[in-house]
Amino acid sequence: MKLAQTIEDVYAAETGLARQLLALSTRHVADPDVYAMGRTLSKRCDLHLGELAPYAQRYGATPREVPVTVGDSADADLLSDLRRLYPIAHEVEITWVILLQGALAIRDTELVDVLRPIQAEAQHRWQWLRTRIKDASPQVLAMG
Repeated sequence: MKLAQTIEDVYAAETGLARQLLALSTRHVADPDVYAMGRTLSKRCDLHLGELAPYAQRYGATPREVPVTVGDSADADLLSDLRRLYPIAHEVEITWVILLQGALAIRDTELVDVLRPIQAEAQHRWQWLRTRIKDASPQVLAMG
């Protein structure tokens, strides 16, 4: 069933994003918002996957660990890190959308009920990144 593959894709994407968010918070500990939100959002990724776990089993998905390249440059500026992370978060959100659409297609109302709030939260994640990019851009570019 293709739904199993989509669940596996969500696991890989969400796991990778969690690592990236944690790395972001670690690199930018001096920025309280980025530090706190990076850690919070990373934990939320783990919670989302916990909520999805029973459905992974139900549909025969085998979640896998996918190696993720996390930037480790201690001197990377915030704007560069946010810009790099934004498309990743957006891709993760669209993967949740695809899974939600699959659940709707097979009429698994239980799964739909689990996925709707997660997908909405995934959307808020990349929107937070976009807001932080807007906030950081003038500061970084004007100092420049």
